[in-house]
Amino acid sequence: MMAKSRLGLWVIALALAVSAVGCPCTDTVVNSSPWLRWFVFANFGASRVCEEMTKRGALVSVPVPVPGFGNAVGRFYPQSCQSKTNDDTKTLTIWMSGDGYAWTPATQKMSFECSVAIEYKPDFHVDGGTVTVWFDPVNAPPPQFRITYVEQPATNLALHLPTVDWFVQNLAQSFVQQQLGKGFTVIQQDAGEDFGFGHLPVGQRPVHPWNVTGSDRYTFANEQTEIHGQQQDFLGPYEIDDDDRALYLKMQVTGAPVDIFIVSRDVGLLWRQQYQKMSPPPGPPQGATIIQQAQTPATGLFDGWVPLPRGSYYVIIDNSTGVGQARPPVKLPTPIDPGMSQAVQISYLVQVGDRP
Repeated sequence: MMAKSRLGLWVIALALAVSAVGCPCTDTVVNSSPWLRWFVFANFGASRVCEEMTKRGALVSVPVPVPGFGNAVGRFYPQSCQSKTNDDTKTLTIWMSGDGYAWTPATQKMSFECSVAIEYKPDFHVDGGTVTVWFDPVNAPPPQFRITYVEQPATNLALHLPTVDWFVQNLAQSFVQQQLGKGFTVIQQDAGEDFGFGHLPVGQRPVHPWNVTGSDRYTFANEQTEIHGQQQDFLGPYEIDDDDRALYLKMQVTGAPVDIFIVSRDVGLLWRQQYQKMSPPPGPPQGATIIQQAQTPATGLFDGWVPLPRGSYYVIIDNSTGVGQARPPVKLPTPIDPGMSQAVQISYLVQVGDRP
């Protein structure tokens, strides 16, 4: 459940390092020198990692520790982060805490707080305008994981029973093993960054639902997720860096139409905090300004943009009956999906670029 890092200063950092050591370093010189790569990272990159990690939420999708159940799907929002480099071991330790939500059959909507410390061995490779950065795990102990809200009433009443404690601890361990414990790869180019869990070889890209090759827009997110019935999802926040820019959103929805809201960071944060504490999903906070509201068409393909001034914004997707105009179809509950409303699968692309 690692936040997607936007390490856009790697190219600048490399140029600074070249100047600092006083050599006309080519890609080959940098790539062949472990000492120089560590020097670049430790002196010009490490201090920026936490800032990038706490900029926006990250998609969570990890196995549930119950046979026959699907993945827990939701988001983790890092709120605080500290890091420290170790020159002897050439590693970076990150201490991070935050909150979020996920959906599982045992709990339905589940809100949580999580603190974790992970030691990584960072490295990178330069190829012209492309910088591939790796964070390979060295030590990934179990996180401190606490459930703060459970939608399923029977589970909510039993939060402190041994069986529920077992579920919580195993789910937390799954978070580490399946996401943080795999490490991650950041691929930085002028058009944006790409992100994937694990150590991706140079030249290999993560699999994404949308092809953005040749786009002159900066890509924030290119992912697939699932939103169960009577649930919401909070994408972002995304930072618009200039008054003449626009936020572009493309979505392919498999299932019934959903509502889309665009709000400021402050409104989105308050709305998300309310969502994590109650059911059914709440509407916008009282008195909040909705910048843009839309509904995906029956075909499932939504492609739109909205002009926004400089600032930070959430994109909120609603698959509930109490908010917006869309209405998820009713279904029969099952042990695998105890909800009474249909889930939807969504492939989404979020970008920023010049206004048309």
